[in-house]
Amino acid sequence: MRTRPGARYEELYDAQEAGAVFLGEQGCGYASLLVMTGPHQGAVWEDLRPADGGIASTGHDFAHWYRSWLERTEAQLARL
Repeated sequence: MRTRPGARYEELYDAQEAGAVFLGEQGCGYASLLVMTGPHQGAVWEDLRPADGGIASTGHDFAHWYRSWLERTEAQLARL
């Protein structure tokens, strides 16, 4: 059985997110991911693959990511 040309690429691309959940869109196709399993469990990583940047650690945990998101959102609302 032959697979279509991009099938293996898509499989490997998707495998890079295994064990992580989507937290939010950053714009331009970038996303924040929360690692749920393995040695990096609880860490937030940035998916920068749309710009060929790969997936990189932010160096922060979920609590830091959430507080930062909350502060940015509150600041935006205060300007309305």
